[in-house]
Amino acid sequence: MVAAAALAPLAFACISYWTRGGFETDEELLNRAVPAPEIDFTAEQTIATAETKSARYEALAPAMIAFLAVCGMVGGALLWRSKPQEIGEY
Repeated sequence: MVAAAALAPLAFACISYWTRGGFETDEELLNRAVPAPEIDFTAEQTIATAETKSARYEALAPAMIAFLAVCGMVGGALLWRSKPQEIGEY
């Protein structure tokens, strides 16, 4: 079963090759990176401005925190009430 899943992309590529008559040779499909810009090590005079930085995250709403707490308590209760399997007793 795993071998069939591993061969699926190869089969898809072969079928695409035969139906289209070859692989795509368009230049836009090539993986090319934009050249890196020149690095300048000279210090520039910058004027300090007061900028407000936007938060990189949004805090969870109190309702979501309460929901997560309830889920944690339900999960803990399920773990506490479940019976562990005992080895040797059939």
